[in-house]
Amino acid sequence: MPADGPLPGAFSIAITRRADCASVLSFPCYIAHMTVLSAQIRGRVRAALDDASMGARRFERARGLPAWALRGLLDPHRVQAPSVDRAADICAALGLELKICAPESEPSEPPPAESGAHTLRAMVQSVVRAETASLREDMALRPPPPMPEATRQVEVVEVAAAAGGGAEATEESVVGALAFRRDWLESRGLDPTQCVVIGVRGASMEPTLPDGSRILIDRASRRRRAGRLYALRTGDGLVVKRAGKGDDGWLLLSDNPAPEYAPISWPADAAILGEVRWMARTFA
Repeated sequence: MPADGPLPGAFSIAITRRADCASVLSFPCYIAHMTVLSAQIRGRVRAALDDASMGARRFERARGLPAWALRGLLDPHRVQAPSVDRAADICAALGLELKICAPESEPSEPPPAESGAHTLRAMVQSVVRAETASLREDMALRPPPPMPEATRQVEVVEVAAAAGGGAEATEESVVGALAFRRDWLESRGLDPTQCVVIGVRGASMEPTLPDGSRILIDRASRRRRAGRLYALRTGDGLVVKRAGKGDDGWLLLSDNPAPEYAPISWPADAAILGEVRWMARTFA
């Protein structure tokens, strides 16, 4: 990267002689290229020390610079560039002046002598604000990244599972969909494409599943486990029951404690359609 002129369209910083304001050094944006400026100032400092036959510590005291202002700059193990204020102070001690130039132009007039590093700092801050505003404008013009869908649709099927003697098994038909929160489905390991919502008819599973409620069936979960609720297709139709185990094997259990809903043996022809994972109902 050339160090003798600003890049087109970029703010630059120049080191000029106080006497004639002849441009000595110029390069793009201070913040991005302070390492280049440090190298240029370091060369000027070494030349001034040689001319004055002084060490860095003595030169600092003679020119009123803070301790380690030059020694820190000359330390080959330091990689941190000086601040705007410190760079301006060092340039002033060497009889130079640090200025910010507009893109592809020279400064129209020298900064007030009384302003010093404060004016330089204000100009750098102005550049930063301009670049920040430009970045924000660019970001505002960009379309926002697509957000993941917060919900997933689960099909509602027009078929009622009997919580009683069995609902007639009819052909399923999709009549709509319910939206479930994506995070809720994912936290329970539910694939919405493997789920379906159906209605409940009858009182055998009350109070757990009231008559008229809706239930979500996970058709990917068909392994029989005691205590779980399942939708099953039997010879009597579609039913919802709790799986249980007795001395003689698996049972279909009803949550309703009434005598007419006593446990029955698991039918040999019963096919598990899926596990009940959710229930909702509308109050009149």
